[in-house]
Amino acid sequence: ISPTRPEAALTRLPDVAPHTVIWLNEAQFYLDTADERGEKVAAALRELLRDEGKAPVLILATLWPEHWSALATRSRPGGADSHAQARELVSGKDISIPAAFPPAGLPDLARSSDPRIRAASAATGGEVTQFLAGAPELLARYENAPPAPKALLNAAMDARRLGMGEAIPLGFLEAATPAYLTDREWNALPDDWLRESLKYTGELCKGALSPLARNRPRPGRSAVPQEDTYRLADYLDQHARRTRRAVFPPPGFWAAAESHSRLGELAALGSAAACRGLLRQAGRLYKTA
Repeated sequence: ISPTRPEAALTRLPDVAPHTVIWLNEAQFYLDTADERGEKVAAALRELLRDEGKAPVLILATLWPEHWSALATRSRPGGADSHAQARELVSGKDISIPAAFPPAGLPDLARSSDPRIRAASAATGGEVTQFLAGAPELLARYENAPPAPKALLNAAMDARRLGMGEAIPLGFLEAATPAYLTDREWNALPDDWLRESLKYTGELCKGALSPLARNRPRPGRSAVPQEDTYRLADYLDQHARRTRRAVFPPPGFWAAAESHSRLGELAALGSAAACRGLLRQAGRLYKTA
């Protein structure tokens, strides 16, 4: 990868010997460059495959679909063909990877001796690979978040572990998040802190997962406008249930939960408050339910 991925590839490809596997992870960084180096790498790889003295050689490249499409699609007639070599390299050689594991295989993963695989087996919609690829970056994004986005995620984590459903109302997040900030942090926030915080928590990690994703309403499902809701990443949900098990949410959390929870969630939240000796909050939640 040094000094750059394309330059490193061009330097080392002449040294490749028979029985070599060349793995280009995130191959767009090697092939889709702003200058001619990407085409030089593609041409060198094609020449390597043609060299009978170097056979057998396997080139394995991983690409997100949008990057594969950019390389494999021919430029418009009359325009500059910026990916001619790369297109010859990748066209007709793609192996499409399913977006999700089939349901029949998930029970086997749940019995794995590897705790990471067991955790990934519960990923939404069988997206095991996305879970494994994005989980470390999800945790890093959370732990290194600025005060407001981290408070937003803490509120969402506590909501899920204490009884709120997967669809967390925006109104709850807006009302609960300030309770997780100190006076100094709250006073330093800009007026658009909620929008900026949702932007931070909504960015994809490894192109697959975001810490807190907006649930997009399906068209035609309801004639009545619905409040925006957000979904906490499965991995952060599991992480919070372990690391925040002994954490008591601030009083503002319970007030927001009372005002913004759905009927079926109020009793569960009330039980969570009662188990923590917060009888006044529990009583208000039970009464609202």
